[in-house]
Amino acid sequence: MGNDDQRKNEAYTTIRIQKKSGKKRINIDLRLKIDTGAQSDILPVNLYKKMFPEHMTEGDKVKEGILTPSDVILTAYRGTRIPQLGKTTITGTHKGKTIKCSFYVTILGLNTCKKLNIVSINAEVKAAPSRIDRDMPIKDRPPITNKEELISMYPECFDDTVGCFVKCRYHITVDPNIKPIVHPPRRVPLELKEKLETELDRMEKKEIFTKVTRPTDWVNSIVIKEKPNGTLRICLDPRDLNKALKREYHPIPTLEEITPSLAGSKLFSKLDASKGYWNIKIDKESSMLTTFNTPFGRYRFNRLPFGLKVSQDVFQRQIDETYQGCKGAIGIADDIQVHSKDETTHDFNLHEAMEKTRQAGIKLNADKCIIKAKECKFFGIIYSAGGVKPDPAKVEAIRDIKDPKDRKELRSFLGLIHYMGAFIPKLADHTANLRELNKDDVEFDWCALHTGFQNNQKIHQ
Repeated sequence: MGNDDQRKNEAYTTIRIQKKSGKKRINIDLRLKIDTGAQSDILPVNLYKKMFPEHMTEGDKVKEGILTPSDVILTAYRGTRIPQLGKTTITGTHKGKTIKCSFYVTILGLNTCKKLNIVSINAEVKAAPSRIDRDMPIKDRPPITNKEELISMYPECFDDTVGCFVKCRYHITVDPNIKPIVHPPRRVPLELKEKLETELDRMEKKEIFTKVTRPTDWVNSIVIKEKPNGTLRICLDPRDLNKALKREYHPIPTLEEITPSLAGSKLFSKLDASKGYWNIKIDKESSMLTTFNTPFGRYRFNRLPFGLKVSQDVFQRQIDETYQGCKGAIGIADDIQVHSKDETTHDFNLHEAMEKTRQAGIKLNADKCIIKAKECKFFGIIYSAGGVKPDPAKVEAIRDIKDPKDRKELRSFLGLIHYMGAFIPKLADHTANLRELNKDDVEFDWCALHTGFQNNQKIHQ
């Protein structure tokens, strides 16, 4: 195989290493050659020096105690021996995930390593963007190239604490005519009891829950769900409490309202509000309403729980107020989409949205954030420079849905269809029989006349 052909078949990846240099943070982008046949990863000493000059002596030797001694014998292709100084482990990020890489630091120079075809590495060392000061004008803020730079500029938006809307402490209003209900603690499987106690303690330390020792009118049940990582998610079961709550009915932006704003945009960034409703604190009187029973005593929520019929309205109102005036940002629930027609405008819009996020006290989930994509999925619709189309997952949901068994399921089915109505030709004609069946004065009798909408109806994609 010739050198040109060989180079065409070589694969590379880049990991980012961030380290402090004085008061600044330095980003090191390390480009690595992928060799699936290699049993060890090596780093030439001159490249190690470039990355970590503080680890070197004045005589250009690695300081004692920096590297882990190793007796491993390294050999290249055809048995050429590679002398090494020791082993080092470097922590970096790759595609948003933190990884640890172990390297043997070799005495051979980079050119020799390349000639032996055992490594092809280069590193770009540059200063990470500094934290953006709140007083810096939006128009003067630097471009945002990737997620790592965004986090460096707004680190307080990405820490591991639970966010809190600084200007909101919500009061839950109840109907005094509804009689409070007290639920006894539900049985918890023996194998989950210890995990439940651990999670309750953790939530209490984070000030999401508070232990309750005084009498309360309402005592709710909880639903426990085990996560893939083995920890528990504790959810309030507010079925009875919801009957007593007064809802404020804040409108959620519709597809017809958001599509004109996003139409024509070529760049999209997604900001994901971490912990959703928990960004809203509730006052003590409201907190007592959320009291719930466990085998380890009663607790109450200090943050707005998931499942309350008021939660969606309250949270959406806070999102709307937070990003009001941001022409390039639209928020629905915990999904904030930043969009623009060009990169300069996108940087401005993204900085503006991030500053609003910081001032509001919201925390973001870095893993779910997306920066400067060519398209975005936003509540069942895909937007791009090429136009608007339905999310294939939504299309499949319509095609795979089972025949409704009652009027409640029919209404859910019709809601899904009408949401995608812009992509369904002659929607009114095709749903006439279904809408007739949905009337309260019509007996619900699903028959062949109603079957087959999913299969017969073509959705424009």
